[in-house]
Amino acid sequence: MKQVWILVFLFSFVILSCNNKKKEAQVADNDTETIEAPIHVYDTFSYKGFNEIANYIGGTQPEEEAIYFSKYFSDPDWKNYANANSESWNLHSQQVLDIVSDWSEKNLTYGDTVFYPFGGPDFNYLDAMFPKAKHFVMMGLENVGDIPDLEDIEKYGTKSYLSNIQQAIQHNLNLSFFQTNSMKVVLNSDIINGTIPIIMYFLNRHDKVIVNINPASINEQGDISVENPDEEFAYNYKKKFNNGVEFVYREKDTKELKKLTYLSLDICDIMFTKPHELQFITNYTKNNTVYLKAASYLCFRDTFSKIRNIILDNASQVVTDPSGIPYKYLKSKFDVKLYGEYNGPIKLFAERNQPDLKQAIDSIKPGRLPFKYGYHPTHWCIMVATKR
Repeated sequence: MKQVWILVFLFSFVILSCNNKKKEAQVADNDTETIEAPIHVYDTFSYKGFNEIANYIGGTQPEEEAIYFSKYFSDPDWKNYANANSESWNLHSQQVLDIVSDWSEKNLTYGDTVFYPFGGPDFNYLDAMFPKAKHFVMMGLENVGDIPDLEDIEKYGTKSYLSNIQQAIQHNLNLSFFQTNSMKVVLNSDIINGTIPIIMYFLNRHDKVIVNINPASINEQGDISVENPDEEFAYNYKKKFNNGVEFVYREKDTKELKKLTYLSLDICDIMFTKPHELQFITNYTKNNTVYLKAASYLCFRDTFSKIRNIILDNASQVVTDPSGIPYKYLKSKFDVKLYGEYNGPIKLFAERNQPDLKQAIDSIKPGRLPFKYGYHPTHWCIMVATKR
């Protein structure tokens, strides 16, 4: 009898062992079915208030029914603004932005990150020129400001507020750049405070869906970080901003998230002395594309030598008009392709003439750029410099 029980035990052990091995084999063959991929926190973050505010500023109806600010989209003054704004924006897109993007598709190759100093809130041309980039880092002297509070807008009146938005963007649409002095006035008023509303306007008009907006800053390692991680996913548009903002957004009909960071920062040599800020420029230019447009010829000056040298030493590519970095510096470290025409600077910057650039571009005659670009009213030039 004892031998029988031993045989039964051994037989049961063999069967159990075989079943376990069979199950292990099934798990190995079906890893994707048994191991759940982690859910990204943004996939569960459903606050649409940021995007509804952008719809209001941009003059576009929300694709889905508004949840948080629905009453503002029935305002007759807003509807009139939306109709007029859509008409002018569509014309701008056809005559400028579509042509810029088409030119970029044919002539530019770039990576995920584009660094744009001296650009202020010019997401308009940045996205048109680099539509496939995944992280834009923008800088300017203009204040960050706040996310617009639609209840406060009612105090000023819809017409007044939206008229100020139009005034703020007109130079960019008509001239291809922002005028610094004009920005100082418009973006430091009681009605429009800082760059956030302007960036939200352009994000909306470029068909981006804003997922989140957070205060951002440069940490001690020179990286961009969210200032208040505990508030990152709060359903709150009344966040307090200091010198930086991070937008998380996506293209319509896609789930891939992109980022835009704007920092209010004075980067002249005297002000630009903190080690982590210098490291920040290195971190976000290293092996990346640097974009310069209507940059007031600042990097021609000895007082902006730090930012200029960091760009020259670290960037893999510089895309600039003649006001960004002097051609003589670019050609010393980069292979430079020239596009368009060069006939010298405008009168305001007469001392920044570049005879070597004119000689180089006249020798190859690349032909006229198909879109207005930079300061000159008739002769537009782009230099695409690739690190050797």
